[in-house]
Amino acid sequence: FKVALVTEDGHLIVSETAQRRMFYSVFTFDLTGVDTTSDQFGVGVLTEAIPIANATGTFFLRVILTIGIELLVLWFFMYRRLSSYRLVAIVNVGTQTLLTLGVVLTYYSASYLGAFAVLILGEMAVFLTEMIIYAFKLKELSRFRAVAYGFVANAVSFGISLIMLILHML
Repeated sequence: FKVALVTEDGHLIVSETAQRRMFYSVFTFDLTGVDTTSDQFGVGVLTEAIPIANATGTFFLRVILTIGIELLVLWFFMYRRLSSYRLVAIVNVGTQTLLTLGVVLTYYSASYLGAFAVLILGEMAVFLTEMIIYAFKLKELSRFRAVAYGFVANAVSFGISLIMLILHML
């Protein structure tokens, strides 16, 4: 993209082409030394600041919220052993980390559409992976209940994520 400014006296100032590297990055268009009394093209310095701390904080918040939601669903499914809660927390840290890395890497190497496709496919993989892990490792109650828990917990956390995304876009 390019940044185009129209001055108060009607002159057009246009930056060089910029390539955004991150969705939530912030750009600064520095016009120091640029003559703004005439039309100028390919001028100024356009710099991108990547908010690493914000992205990291968002990732940790997403993992913590997902774990919280899925542990609450675990409680509603009548699981009470600490080992069950520990297993769900560890599995979710792993699956959320892999899913986030996959989406971010696809976004940088492909596109929004590619990242969205990886998100959908990744969520399907998370559903399946967690249901299989819980079927064999969540031994407090029946295997059927463990699989049902895996499906419901992921459906609830995914649904809440979609609602939050939609509300954020409004």
